[in-house]
Amino acid sequence: MKHECDQLKSKTLDRKTNEVINELKQSLESHKAKMKNTVKRMKTSYKIVVHEKAKVKQKLQSVQEQMAAEQDEVIPRHIREQIKEQIKDWQKKDDMFVATRASDYVIKCLENHNCVTLTAPAGVGKSFIARHTALLLRRTGYKIIPVYLPIDIRNYYQPAKQTVFIVDDICGNFTANQQQIENWKQLLPLLNTIIADKCCKIIVSCRLQVYKDDKFNMLPPF
Repeated sequence: MKHECDQLKSKTLDRKTNEVINELKQSLESHKAKMKNTVKRMKTSYKIVVHEKAKVKQKLQSVQEQMAAEQDEVIPRHIREQIKEQIKDWQKKDDMFVATRASDYVIKCLENHNCVTLTAPAGVGKSFIARHTALLLRRTGYKIIPVYLPIDIRNYYQPAKQTVFIVDDICGNFTANQQQIENWKQLLPLLNTIIADKCCKIIVSCRLQVYKDDKFNMLPPF
């Protein structure tokens, strides 16, 4: 039997058999190449799937954070957009701002007080200084909220949230407006609460003639 096996090993294969064997080898190599390409494509597809999954997860997290922020937001979206555009305008104009002793004094006052009232005649830059100061606070994390009506400060105040309220020409442009004074007077308890909140600042600008009006004395916080 061993002798027969040795003979088979040493036996020269005929041409047809060689062709069959070569075809089998080529077919095997072809299948190996195809399998290799298939594995390569699968690896690539897997990487893409993992990458897309990470993107979806990140996007979902971003959406969840936005939803949480939206739920925590007390200012309506359209008002926020208006404030955003207003602050952009302030920033453009602030490029021309030149610091003065008055502006430096306002900043220094806010280090120790949460409410500051700027008084001066019309046209001397009270609003400019107030907005400049608010923009400086914004760089440290404060949220700017312009106040047009007393009710705004009640609706938009959030305890322990870094906020700077800007009240321009409080209680009138030329003379003290009795109705506005009454509206602010009704909010005195809330104003005292806000001023006591270490996270909040109130910057008020007021015409000098309005500030000197006896009726304005009804608003001691200012």
